Amino acid sequence: MASQRKSQRQPAGRRKVQPVRQKQTLSWRLIAGAAAVVVLAVAGLIVFALSTSNGSESSNALATQIDQSAADLPEQDGFALGSAEAALVLDVYEDFQCPFCVKFTATVEPGLITDYVRSGKVRLVFHNFAILGAESVAAAKGSVCAADQDRAWNFGLALYSLQANADQVGVEKLNVGRFNDGALRKAADRAGLDAGKFQSCINDAATTATVSQQYADGSTLGVRGTPSFALNGTYLANVPSDLAGWKLLLDQALATTAK
Repeated sequence: MASQRKSQRQPAGRRKVQPVRQKQTLSWRLIAGAAAVVVLAVAGLIVFALSTSNGSESSNALATQIDQSAADLPEQDGFALGSAEAALVLDVYEDFQCPFCVKFTATVEPGLITDYVRSGKVRLVFHNFAILGAESVAAAKGSVCAADQDRAWNFGLALYSLQANADQVGVEKLNVGRFNDGALRKAADRAGLDAGKFQSCINDAATTATVSQQYADGSTLGVRGTPSFALNGTYLANVPSDLAGWKLLLDQALATTAK
């Protein structure tokens, strides 16, 4: 196992917690200004939350979108996806059992990768924020081990595809065996991981410590639910509900950093 790990909403539409390298830091004034244009008010967030589970998109369709995204990913480095020279770093905090995370991964993330990551404008960095129980922690450990082999995004998308096919978006079920040892090994195989290295890493106490540290780091930043985001190190208290909103937010941030 590698001696050092590689880099790593309470609005409606996120799973709440129960009782990186940073580029030029964006000011809170900038974030607030951009957010005023693109983020949702409380009512809008509620609409988004409802649309997440209203069955408007079949589980198979979501899984297909995730699988298509996984088939052709940009360069990876640990938990990061995209160029280290990107002007913007978008940190993503997720739990693999979170239905809202499945929805974001299927409907928004592919567009961000196509339009911003591939062009070198944005670097995505995944962070585990395991809040939904033992299987969330188990999946997060698998993600850490996949990052050690620079395949964290392949592994994570394999898990989200599994969740989409099981209709986690339509009917949320937690800790029901979807991320048991066998399922994680299958996801690792699907992601192209070395099975021996993966299992050795899973059994390493340092892996559990890394998952705990990721949670602590997210909590310190202000993360209280999933999915949550930070842009160039600044936590986004409110986020867009769709790809169009994300594009507007990122375009405004890019225009500012280019000045």
